[in-house]
Amino acid sequence: MGAAEAAILDAGAYAWSLMRGQALANAAPSMLSSRDSCAATLRTRISSPEEDAPSLFGVAVDGETPTQLDTDVAYYLLARGPYSWLGWGVWGMTWPPEVALPGLFGELDAAIAGQAPMGTLAEVAEGVFERVYSAALTVRLNCTAWNATFVLGSDPRSVVL
Repeated sequence: MGAAEAAILDAGAYAWSLMRGQALANAAPSMLSSRDSCAATLRTRISSPEEDAPSLFGVAVDGETPTQLDTDVAYYLLARGPYSWLGWGVWGMTWPPEVALPGLFGELDAAIAGQAPMGTLAEVAEGVFERVYSAALTVRLNCTAWNATFVLGSDPRSVVL
């Protein structure tokens, strides 16, 4: 790591080019490309955690419609570190103001506001991944069934969007 990069990180800041896969500001977020690669992608995150590295995650979209918002949000919450961002699509990485976040995600945001995950990503059953944020939130992604579950307290909700 160069002296400039070290100084940026020591100051508690980041530079776009320090994010994995972001050389030349390519805006190439980490995304789950398919159900078939889901488990392998998450197993790689377990075996080679990059929790301290800044990272960018994306939401798959078709125009202005998220195509797998539940799994994208679960992937972000499972694999993220303390310096991670979730954005819309591949380029721009913003959330369009005309597209409302589904209600559950506002509750998820409140459940994790200011919290670091309590544990690391774990495969709790074949193809099923989980991470605990607090007593108020557990995130699960079942790669085989291709569904996400967000357990808020004792209220499990499978999100189908």
